[in-house]
Amino acid sequence: MKKRYPDYITAYIKAFGQNVKKIRLEKKLTQLQLANIADVERNHIYRLEKGHHGATLTTVIAVALALGKLPRELHEFYHKLPLNKDPEIPSSKHGENETTRLVRMLVYEEGFFDDEYRKAGDVVTHFRNQDKNLNSSAVSGALRTLWLNKVLDRLPGEKKGTFKYQKKKKSSE
Repeated sequence: MKKRYPDYITAYIKAFGQNVKKIRLEKKLTQLQLANIADVERNHIYRLEKGHHGATLTTVIAVALALGKLPRELHEFYHKLPLNKDPEIPSSKHGENETTRLVRMLVYEEGFFDDEYRKAGDVVTHFRNQDKNLNSSAVSGALRTLWLNKVLDRLPGEKKGTFKYQKKKKSSE
């Protein structure tokens, strides 16, 4: 694999490939036959089975259907993975940039997003009033990350391609 993944991801990709090979052999298909049915190159099947690369979703679907399986069935094998049991957002292992750190602080410590939806421009203005000049694109990126990590809710903004954010309400269960 060209990209360097954590060992557990590399091991999963190899286990996935071994499972594809096992199913292919159960169906008494060669790599070439499977490749022809799935409409992919034979070398692609070889590299997939050897765990030389992770399959795209498109390839998983094509190979699964060619094997007469649902895509999820190709993932039905045991492989231990380290599940994240902490819903808090981990800090970046490379260190957060200043914009992300400031936006995160605004969300968690100052309650800026608690009671109303705010736009990236609101954040920029807030910090400009404190003599801090933040790039609106960087603020948008930090807000998007917090939304993806389920810290903020997001609604479409007034202009196309813009959004407004509010801190997620804690469920009272």
